[in-house]
Amino acid sequence: MTRSPRWVAVLLVAAACSAASQATGDFPEGEEGSVEALAPVATAAPVALRERPAWLESGCSLPLEHLRRIKRGYYRGRSPDLFLVPRQPHFFGRFFSTTHSGPWEYVQEVPLVFYGPGFVEAQGTLELRRKITLADLAPTVARLLRMGWPKERAGRAVKEALLPDAARPRSPKLIVQVVWDGGGWNVLNRWPRAWPFLASLMEGGTSVADAMVGSSPSVTPAIHSTMGTGAFPRRHGVVDIYMRNAEGEVTGALNGQPADELELTTVGDVFDRRNGNRPKVGAVTYRYFHLGMMGHGAMLRGADRDFVAIATREPGNRVTGPGRIVTNPDLYQLPYYLDDVPGWDEDLRAVDVADGKLDGKWMRHADLTDPTTVRHSPVWTLYQTRLIKELLAREDFGANRVPDLFFTNYKQVDDVGHDYNMVEPQMREILRYSDESLEGLTRWLDRK
Repeated sequence: MTRSPRWVAVLLVAAACSAASQATGDFPEGEEGSVEALAPVATAAPVALRERPAWLESGCSLPLEHLRRIKRGYYRGRSPDLFLVPRQPHFFGRFFSTTHSGPWEYVQEVPLVFYGPGFVEAQGTLELRRKITLADLAPTVARLLRMGWPKERAGRAVKEALLPDAARPRSPKLIVQVVWDGGGWNVLNRWPRAWPFLASLMEGGTSVADAMVGSSPSVTPAIHSTMGTGAFPRRHGVVDIYMRNAEGEVTGALNGQPADELELTTVGDVFDRRNGNRPKVGAVTYRYFHLGMMGHGAMLRGADRDFVAIATREPGNRVTGPGRIVTNPDLYQLPYYLDDVPGWDEDLRAVDVADGKLDGKWMRHADLTDPTTVRHSPVWTLYQTRLIKELLAREDFGANRVPDLFFTNYKQVDDVGHDYNMVEPQMREILRYSDESLEGLTRWLDRK
């Protein structure tokens, strides 16, 4: 008796968490059309004021592809009135937090990896003539599900990554989308030995060469919504971490209220409703603004409440444990047992002693007793994997003939990048923990 193959999509992207956006003026017509909606502004330059070019000349001197990415990230009424682009190597930021958002190649180049024997081609690196962005993810998942996809959206399926329809089973049991937030190629190339399991998935599946985020600002809410909808912010409407609402107030994007900021349906929304809500759809994430990759839940007519577990920052500490797991009960459902998943104390101790001293610190100075700091450490990486396994097992994901969908974001790569910078050894260690967690989750899925 042979086992039917299951498919796990491992998708690693850089979705930064600080704004550093840009300017634009008129430029030749491209795949995105004209740019009359955007106002050009001056870029910062390390020269005397009298030597700076006029603002229009400065804005129009940006590379065409950078201007195109800015336009894709603009949504009238929600985006800023002024887009600023620092001239390299300058950046906008704070003394205690580094940034990694913008249109430049070094923050746009991201790994895009598909893995799943029986469904995905085992071809290693895939080089294509056309430009691949994260908008191509949703239509690729739709193709795996043998589901049509709107042609008016920017994304196109990366069909070259998949086995031909006739060569693969009718549908996978379960598709799992894993995001390493802030884990672009600049980070992976800085620490090439810290992610051996991911490298093995690249070799055993398909790793799409030269994949790009595709829009700017390259921030978490906007890019996760791009992954879910197969469109850029100029269409799906989620433009930044904070953005203007209909009343002109600045609020947090996708902050747990009805997700009417997300103007387009996601692949999860569409597939779930087309199959009478029989598929299980779920997510375990760090904040609400990751949910653009999953969907609207019960907000849509005829939809049900999908499984969503959001980690809160407090009161988690050494005494009280990991803190509360929450959801928006109007749109999603939260299994009661996730508040009591064991293993927090073991994970905290393992991280604490890894540097050779049991002192309540990670790498000698990150305070593991602080509820905010501990969420920026490998402790949460390990414990999040426990939550994912518990939810998938208790709710029988992948247990019937209708494919199920699950989404998760490992936020700690991004947090460590902001807190310490990608060149510091803390980044190497968080990549190592994330890679080991990815391996543990993948092996567990294979067994189950």
